Amino acid sequence: MACLNTNNYLGHNDWRLSNINELESLVNQGESSPATWLNGQGFSSVQSDGYWSSSTGSDGTSYAWYVNMSSGVVSDSNKSVSGYVWVIR
Repeated sequence: MACLNTNNYLGHNDWRLSNINELESLVNQGESSPATWLNGQGFSSVQSDGYWSSSTGSDGTSYAWYVNMSSGVVSDSNKSVSGYVWVIR
């Protein structure tokens, strides 16, 4: 976020990582693939993979919650695992 904010990305400097509630609210449980559904709803380039949130996981501060956009499953994992982020403002 620091790079986005420092460089005034899209004319704004108040970008942040979405929390788990914000991220999970994008999932339509009636659809088999959240990424495919979101890409058909006006979003673009949503990947069928995990998206990290800013919310600390249940296993401690080295973990965070994420949403798998291929299935809609919410879980927590070690922050060392690669994934996407969804920045908001």
